[in-house]
Amino acid sequence: MGNCMAMDEETKRDRELNRELKKDFKLSANVAKLLLLGTGESGKSTIVKQMKIIHGTQDSEKEGLTAEERTTQVVTIKNNILDSIEALLTAADEFGYKYSESEAQEAKTRVSAALESSERANQYTPQLAKDVNLLWNHPTTAECVKRKNEFQFLDSAPYFLNQAEKFASPDYIPSDEDVLRARSMTTGIVTVPFEVKAKGSSSPFKFEFGGCWRSEDRKEEVDPLLPGSDSCHVHNLPE
Repeated sequence: MGNCMAMDEETKRDRELNRELKKDFKLSANVAKLLLLGTGESGKSTIVKQMKIIHGTQDSEKEGLTAEERTTQVVTIKNNILDSIEALLTAADEFGYKYSESEAQEAKTRVSAALESSERANQYTPQLAKDVNLLWNHPTTAECVKRKNEFQFLDSAPYFLNQAEKFASPDYIPSDEDVLRARSMTTGIVTVPFEVKAKGSSSPFKFEFGGCWRSEDRKEEVDPLLPGSDSCHVHNLPE
């Protein structure tokens, strides 16, 4: 008798589990999935940002980026600026170019000290922003930019460096353009749900994208593949 009751309970749990699995499968089957493929800095995350600006996410009440999403980009933008000026200063050293004036040398010293910090973004003060602006507009830096194909230089670097002092303001809130221009490395697989609404109906779908990794044997970039998704290969987006 006890064994029969145990079997009945086990059968009941099994049936409930199967019902839940079928329900989840039906819900998942109604969601279109698009897997974005592409090498680093090809624009995968930029496409997702654009979709957020146009449609919002499935959890947001309206279109556009939330205040939190904008705020989290401040650190990324400051790091982009510092990474960019670091690349230019390193290139100047490698090319044998000099910042001869005392003012430029002092600015370079302060910027170089900030670059040594483990939390670079916190070092981005109004004074440091002025130093970055001075170095960016220096003739020596302009010569480095002419040879930018010889070193790694962010495509969005000129956009941010041209406005270096604006981003140091404590009241600064990134615009849509700022967020779209910001660059950060994607690690792992990221899934972002959207719900496109039109004419009284809505269509749920998900964007899935991730960072690429390199094959140790062939030293080539490899895209992550996810099952059950349509794929779209993203080439480098133009400015």
